[in-house]
Amino acid sequence: MNASDLKIDLLRRIDQLNDSELDKLYGELINVLNGHSDTSHWNTLSEAQQKGITDALRSIDSGKSMVHEDVMAKYRKRYSGE
Repeated sequence: MNASDLKIDLLRRIDQLNDSELDKLYGELINVLNGHSDTSHWNTLSEAQQKGITDALRSIDSGKSMVHEDVMAKYRKRYSGE
């Protein structure tokens, strides 16, 4: 198979996954793409934990996140009485 055939085959297989299988694959694929080939720790997490992590990663990827310093400033202001 050439590269195009491999991509098409992967996309077809991914399209057939249910939500749980897709979430698991997403986590494993992100690990591989980020250079982390050991996914044994991922398999020890519950489905709820895996889903929480993949949902959080999607939120970050879509720009729905705040940097640590901004979060800390927000709550310092709220709870310091200013």
